[in-house]
Amino acid sequence: MKFSSSIVLFLSAIATSGVRADAVQDSPKAVSRLQGISEVHVKIKSSSDKNSLEQSLLPNQRLIPLFNFKKSVLENLRNAAPGLPDLTLWFKIIDESSKEQGDITVLSNNILANDFVEETYIEETQPPPQMTPDFTGRQTYLRPIMENGINAEFSWTVPGGTGKGITIYDVEYNWNQNHEDLKTKIGNIKMLVPEDDSQGFPDFNDSVANQENIDGDHGTAVLGEMISDPTNNLGVRGISPDANIGLAPEYLTKGFSKRAEAIIRACEDGKPGDIILLEMQTRVCGFLATQNNPSFGFGPAEERGDVYDAIVTAVGNGFVVVAAAGNGSANLDDPACGGRYDGTVRADSGAIMVGAGSSGKFFFQQARERLDFSSFGSRVNLQGWGNDVYTTGYGGFLDSPPDINRQYTGSFSGTSSASPIVAAAAANLQGIAIARFGVPLTPREIRRLLVDTGIPQTGTNIANFNIGPLPNLLQAINALQNMNFPTSIPTRNPSVVPTSIPTRNPSSFPSFSPSSLPSLNPSSLPSLNPSSLPSLNPSSVPSLRTTLLPSSAPVKVLTKAKKSNKFKKGKKKTKKNKAKKITN
Repeated sequence: MKFSSSIVLFLSAIATSGVRADAVQDSPKAVSRLQGISEVHVKIKSSSDKNSLEQSLLPNQRLIPLFNFKKSVLENLRNAAPGLPDLTLWFKIIDESSKEQGDITVLSNNILANDFVEETYIEETQPPPQMTPDFTGRQTYLRPIMENGINAEFSWTVPGGTGKGITIYDVEYNWNQNHEDLKTKIGNIKMLVPEDDSQGFPDFNDSVANQENIDGDHGTAVLGEMISDPTNNLGVRGISPDANIGLAPEYLTKGFSKRAEAIIRACEDGKPGDIILLEMQTRVCGFLATQNNPSFGFGPAEERGDVYDAIVTAVGNGFVVVAAAGNGSANLDDPACGGRYDGTVRADSGAIMVGAGSSGKFFFQQARERLDFSSFGSRVNLQGWGNDVYTTGYGGFLDSPPDINRQYTGSFSGTSSASPIVAAAAANLQGIAIARFGVPLTPREIRRLLVDTGIPQTGTNIANFNIGPLPNLLQAINALQNMNFPTSIPTRNPSVVPTSIPTRNPSSFPSFSPSSLPSLNPSSLPSLNPSSLPSLNPSSVPSLRTTLLPSSAPVKVLTKAKKSNKFKKGKKKTKKNKAKKITN
């Protein structure tokens, strides 16, 4: 039998590799290194035999040849050239009785002392898998306004400013709750599935066909923006890390779209002050897709009368509703909308409607300028980042592993990415209000506070293409101390209102005057001098409508609901090419 010189060199390297016994004994790191072993590889001297090695074993330990081939094969390999090592002298010692490393460690130390042992090799355990990097340095939307951020980091320093005590209800399609940056939050996440749906909610890991119809990455990315674990030193960090999450799926295994019902399901489960996020859109105002823009005409979900009524009901019960304005470049002030969004036909629903503004990370677009796909109009209240959002899900970022539980993206976008930023900002502000006053602000108080203190929209012709300002939690928190104490909140059935939310009685809270809150004194925050922020003039932001909710049922618009009117309709599926920019 003939072997090439490369094979001969390889065999020689195998036999002579490892850690010399005397080197291990002399090394001060020998003991600590042995602690991590799973096996001990031993080469005995040619003058000895394996019987000597076997006699040194502890109970429940066994000896097997390291090169587990027939003796004739190993002899033929050795005889291929002069001076090749004898591979039959190598053995492997394994402890079969315990997964602990203690017995192997004792064995290793004993074996190294035997004079019949020529050398040993300590087979260490496999290294842990590569850790996911920490991407929080790329989440500049968490930072101060000079980086076009919402000052989330400042809100975390104020009691309640992490969203503690607030539940955010995400109404959409599907979520991967097992993602590494979300799984520690499982105890804070509640799935809302009606009792009459015997089959329950379609799991994220169901068939490929099901995932094609129900995009789990979308919901995963939304949750990542809001509640990603801040303590694991990997991945991303949520804006409201201590908030609870309620998942209200629009589609269940039983029946078709239950969008409006999902909103009311959140109301049934929650309490005044909680947040309801609507992550979907529908075609509005009779607009039709164009050949150049198949997504044209998509706007807010409240176009549908049943969804509008559900939103009005939720707001009337003290829930802050945050709704995506849609990715269809729709002008909600267009005459084709028939006055549904300017208050002439039906009242303002009370929801916070969110448009998509630029992150400002690219030289060709100014920060907070309307992205051309975002729907717009006087009804749109606030904006969030509509591009370049780092969060969980999708993959396509760096060298994303095939494991869906470790995937991240740096390009979540659309009003889909903008709305969670606003919802989480509202949750943090609401948490602070409850920590200070003992009761939450009303939905319209939250909306007004975020709008009036926000960082103004940029770009040209803002009045005709309004998407509102970007939230600025630092200014909103400062303004909170100067507000008159809220005097009313919708009365709810005591049997469904958690007892942890006290009845709102202004006279019982006399100590909550601005002077009693020294920790929020602007003078203690010199960097917050409004004169240094001339662009934050609220007069530059279109004011919100203050039309009272109708006492009777609002006028409904007959819009046929179709299951296909999902938030990602009209868009290329990102699952086909995860490296491409995500626009829903």
